[in-house]
Amino acid sequence: MMNIIDFMGMILQYFSEIFMMLLELMGGIVLVFGCVYVFYHFVFPGKNENSTKLRIQLGRFTSLGLEFFLAAEILKTVYVRELSELYVIAAIIILRILMAFVVHWEMNVDFQELRENLKEEYSGNKQ
Repeated sequence: MMNIIDFMGMILQYFSEIFMMLLELMGGIVLVFGCVYVFYHFVFPGKNENSTKLRIQLGRFTSLGLEFFLAAEILKTVYVRELSELYVIAAIIILRILMAFVVHWEMNVDFQELRENLKEEYSGNKQ
């Protein structure tokens, strides 16, 4: 006979696996949508579109998608059975965190470039 603790553990694992798959699916959808959106605006640029703004938008989509994937990886730690599995998950989490930092750094560089371009446009319009 199964005791209540084992039963609750099974339920927790079942729902965490479903939620983990949903988080990974949402991350994938965000990344695909972001790539399609940015590519569309690259091919058919709007009035105020430029490559810096598009890079910033792609960085935002990428960062959001990575956050979903990171949340799914953290959920995987709920049902780790062996220490070697934990090492693999920890390495994946560290890599995804590093990727998120790189994306944020690139976005900050793009923001600075956009600010400088806007300042130049604004000072050029005043003259």
